[in-house]
Amino acid sequence: MATSRRVLRWVGIVAFLLAASRAEAHAVFSTRGPFIGGVKHFFLSLDDVLAALALGIVASQNVAQAANKVFWALPAAWLLGGLAGLAIGEPIPAAEILTAASILAGGLLAALSLTLSVSLVFLLALLMGALHGLLNGAAMQPDSFGAGLSQLGGIVASVALAAIYPSTLLEIFKQPWARIVARVLGSWIAATGLLLIGWTLRVKK
Repeated sequence: MATSRRVLRWVGIVAFLLAASRAEAHAVFSTRGPFIGGVKHFFLSLDDVLAALALGIVASQNVAQAANKVFWALPAAWLLGGLAGLAIGEPIPAAEILTAASILAGGLLAALSLTLSVSLVFLLALLMGALHGLLNGAAMQPDSFGAGLSQLGGIVASVALAAIYPSTLLEIFKQPWARIVARVLGSWIAATGLLLIGWTLRVKK
């Protein structure tokens, strides 16, 4: 079990390096095709990465069953939300505030290190995945539905890869020092969400 978790962790690191081989500020499409564009979009989108990271920390602070729920619930909900967003075909009002609020909420939960039931972690994964998937899908302007679907597939594949991490970090998070580090990271994520809310409201004035 420990060996498989180490393998998964290294798979994630390699995939991240490949996806971020060239920085394209919030790029969605890529010369390598919409699927790779979707992969890059996720890893270069701070809001999506922070949301997934916060949820991963929350799951890792609880039992293995919670981490396993996140592993499949988060990308599944992201996919369904993304399909709904593609069907809408135009940006969601207050998308920036909704995104920042989800980051703030996830960061606070990680910072507080609350003991949550498996059902509640599962619900959080569904809500966060559906919200971010909806916003991703609605913001897309693909040349065709097929291209949009391929791009969404790249995003969801990246989300699934990020969702692996809760199960790989369970043993680490049993250590007292690791729990402290996780709470500090959670507080930074929450602070980032709060700053994004403030920035968005200031810009819209």
